[in-house]
Amino acid sequence: MRRIVLALLLAAIAGCATPEVPTEIRYLPPEGTSPPPAEIRIQQPEPLVWDQLLGGLEASPFALERVDRDAGLIVARYSGDPEPYVDCGWIMAFGPGDMVRTPGASAEAAFGWREQDEWLDVKRRVELNGRMVARLRPAGAATLLAVDTTYVVTKALEVETAGAPMAGSQESVSFTTGERGRFTSGTVCRPTGELERLAAGAVASAGATRTTADAPPVALDCAAADAAYCEARDLIARFEEANREQELGLDLSPVGGAMLLEGAPLDLDISFPSYDSFLHVAYIQRSGLVGHILPGHGQVWPARAANYVERTGYDIAPPYGVEMILALATEEPLFAPPRPQFEPAEAFLEALRQRLAELTANDAQPRIAASHVLVTTAPRSTTASASN
Repeated sequence: MRRIVLALLLAAIAGCATPEVPTEIRYLPPEGTSPPPAEIRIQQPEPLVWDQLLGGLEASPFALERVDRDAGLIVARYSGDPEPYVDCGWIMAFGPGDMVRTPGASAEAAFGWREQDEWLDVKRRVELNGRMVARLRPAGAATLLAVDTTYVVTKALEVETAGAPMAGSQESVSFTTGERGRFTSGTVCRPTGELERLAAGAVASAGATRTTADAPPVALDCAAADAAYCEARDLIARFEEANREQELGLDLSPVGGAMLLEGAPLDLDISFPSYDSFLHVAYIQRSGLVGHILPGHGQVWPARAANYVERTGYDIAPPYGVEMILALATEEPLFAPPRPQFEPAEAFLEALRQRLAELTANDAQPRIAASHVLVTTAPRSTTASASN
């Protein structure tokens, strides 16, 4: 019974490649919703659109299954690597000084796991079989293109110990464009929309690569996904107010603006307060982990150090979305001993709550300045759209 339960547990965490036993593994389901089925109006005559669509699909990863010119119908199949076409969330494996991200839709993953006194080698495979139906119909001088796809995602797991097979499992889920599939282990998959865009891209190529730009104002969802950011904001609110009202001078901003794209370095422009201080800078990430950029221990920064750019060593990586960077300047180290390089947000916030209470417990109120900034991270992507 223990080995059956173990196999289900390993299926749930979905796999992570790491040479050491991780301190903790977290599964993050995909965010957002799947693009719903839609009809695209293309300002070209139907015969021309048909030829472009057929030629584009012949050059794509699809295998044509049915081509019915009279009905304006093309059916095509895809089989292979699921990662470009389905989003199955992320697996975050982290220890005191390391973190590994693995897409839940990775075609292959391998990792080690210790169960009591046994070292287990786990191999995980995921495959996608998709069936896309594209329909064309004339609409005056234009053409309407409708695309719908059925996705079948299969996840197989093999567990070995000392080179001998121990357990295994295989499961498939199916869903269509605009829907989600859920494995019994809890892994959730949804379409990325890329298969549907292949069809649209065959007849319309008005794509553009996104570049770094200022993000619109962010409204936090404090009851759900953004709860950690809201809690952190509330914990430092009085010290941010003191920073403003007393003009202490602590300021924090990301180099490159508030929207940061995949692979961009996370560099910070920091202005220090009007007193010598220990500076602690924490990066609360969409994954639910906190990375400590400056540990605020062992180094006193001079008052009013201007525009110091901290090369953090972080590059923007998935999972994407709203993230928070916060800074606290204190007259004594914020934490002693320092926090681990990576830790769950809830552990950091509880420690921060306790430490701030300690620092402000007596009548001699220390100077504490705080500042925070929200950034929005996103993948670099090229999208194809049709003219309406």
